[in-house]
Amino acid sequence: MMPAESASECLAFAYGAPEAEGRYRVHCDDFCVVERSLPAAGQGEHEYLLVEKVGANTAWIAERLAEHAGVEVMAVGHAGRKDRHAKTTQAFTIHVGLNTVTDWSTWSLTGAQIIAQSRTLKKLRPGDHLGNRFTLVLRDVRGDLAPRLERIREQGFPNYFGPQRFGRDGQNLVDADAFLQGAKRPRHTRSLLLSAARSQLFNEYLSRKIATDGWNKVQATDVGPLFGRSRDPQLGEAELDIRGARWLKGLVREKVSASVRSLRTVPETLAWRVLGEGCWELDFGLPPGSYATSLLREVLIGQEGHHA
Repeated sequence: MMPAESASECLAFAYGAPEAEGRYRVHCDDFCVVERSLPAAGQGEHEYLLVEKVGANTAWIAERLAEHAGVEVMAVGHAGRKDRHAKTTQAFTIHVGLNTVTDWSTWSLTGAQIIAQSRTLKKLRPGDHLGNRFTLVLRDVRGDLAPRLERIREQGFPNYFGPQRFGRDGQNLVDADAFLQGAKRPRHTRSLLLSAARSQLFNEYLSRKIATDGWNKVQATDVGPLFGRSRDPQLGEAELDIRGARWLKGLVREKVSASVRSLRTVPETLAWRVLGEGCWELDFGLPPGSYATSLLREVLIGQEGHHA
């Protein structure tokens, strides 16, 4: 049984719980994400495609690209998964070799289009990008978002992993708990489950720090633990509860290397405008690994729409 704190709403807020209410991601193009992709080299064994997609997840697009190129899906690289219920632009690489040229003009997929094409030297891997630019439309807003947005523009927000990391209703955490206790899970899901577990432990560490020390004591250079195998004691290790200690033991057993993650994220050039009655548009940039949903959590009591 997972503890109550696995739910994102139980995490501490930087500025107290928001008072404004509203909805986000009512339509797919209300949530626009443009990846600041690494540029193509212009030569090499990998095709480099910039793909715009709506209502499709990254893994599905990767499969369709591999199918068209006649390669295994492992030959396709990308810098990170983008939300399905959004309009997103991101780069993909396909390893085809120096002497193979794929005719991408015949690639046709509903909700997706190739907007740029080149060649490059290396396969894109998770984290191989410079960040993401977001344009979000919030609807049915009740309350003034500006005061909270001004504070976030100046002081940032907690760098929590967003709820999409944990699956629908947190199911990834339930499965991770079983796996880390020794239950069998398909090999292709193990990385996802291990990532969900250490992400939740990071969120809990950051939440405790905010609740105990206050947001003002969390500096821009402070980091928190991504638990795993380490020769030295890790930040927050002594504070882990029974479940957390069990997860750490499982992460070590699975040979996951310990790392760290920034505690505070300050958005780049955060701007906003009112489009109409109860309708706001936000525009901002975030570094790799930071979640727009974690920023939204600090702004309003939000509810996802129906993705019409």
